[in-house]
Amino acid sequence: MKRVPGLDGLRAVSILLVLCGHLDGTLGFYNNPAFWNHIGDIANLGVRVFFVISGYIITLLLLRETEKTGTISLKQFYIRRTLRIFPASYFFILVIALAYRFGVFNLHPGDLLHAITYTTNYFPDRSWWVGHLWSLSVEEQFYLLWPAMLLLLGTRKGMKAAIAMVLLAPFVRLGIHYFWISQEPSIGNSFPTVADTIATGCLLAGYKDDLLALSIGLCVCRATIHTKDWAGRVLNSAPFVFVGVLSYSLYLWQQLFLNRNLSNWPERFPQNLILAFCAALLCHYGIEKPFLRLRDTKREDRTPALAVSADAGLKSAGKTAQPAARGFTAQTRLAVSAGVPESSPDSHG
Repeated sequence: MKRVPGLDGLRAVSILLVLCGHLDGTLGFYNNPAFWNHIGDIANLGVRVFFVISGYIITLLLLRETEKTGTISLKQFYIRRTLRIFPASYFFILVIALAYRFGVFNLHPGDLLHAITYTTNYFPDRSWWVGHLWSLSVEEQFYLLWPAMLLLLGTRKGMKAAIAMVLLAPFVRLGIHYFWISQEPSIGNSFPTVADTIATGCLLAGYKDDLLALSIGLCVCRATIHTKDWAGRVLNSAPFVFVGVLSYSLYLWQQLFLNRNLSNWPERFPQNLILAFCAALLCHYGIEKPFLRLRDTKREDRTPALAVSADAGLKSAGKTAQPAARGFTAQTRLAVSAGVPESSPDSHG
């Protein structure tokens, strides 16, 4: 299956930022507090890049579907999301549950329930072992809300809603900080306090010819269009693409090994990084790829019927325009020319 040029490279950069941030403090890794304090929370930056990529690619696919069919099939969208995200994440949660059951490590009460229901981002008392699943919770909440919003509001109003989210989210964070102190740990984790990052990617997909103000969004757009210069060649190089493809599984499993609070052999550098990659490889090829093939098979089975439906809709509509999607036709076609394939992947590999 073809992939979006440059985005795998950006995924690689994102997951490497997360790995470096989590490696800080583990035994054997470079330990210089002044250095790490200077560069800041790069793991959190990596997650933010993932969020922008997610908003960007999901919105591009939804706009393309709207342009081709005049609507969005929520059923097909949720089936694709289920086959893409659930198998790998629930397999990881199962391993965590078994490890907890046999006393390998301890979990906090509520860890498994919030992990299974994708509400970890609203559970500040989570343990390290499932702590990183907060970002997957944000992603799932985005998948649940955004396609339905575009379907109900239409493309133009949906984009206005994304603009409102970008503008309002900073005030939500400030409001919680000053007026709802008990919920301050939710800042940067709960969906309303981080949705502006994903909304940036959504807006970039809808207005990418005009909206290039935010640096991460600019990087995402540049990586998908400019693939021949030195930066494009690096991002599209085999090592970066490979790590980008592996990024979802790698993000899931690195949490078990990059734990600065433990000093056992598996948590020491460099074996902790090697073990994280090994676990990610097993998950990607043993869990992710079989379900991705199933997802693609379902998409291919649906394509002929979709084409017939779209053709019939065009004939019946005559020359009547689709106001909701017409304004974004040029942008969507540009995405096609930039190499966004029909079966383009989402932010998680």
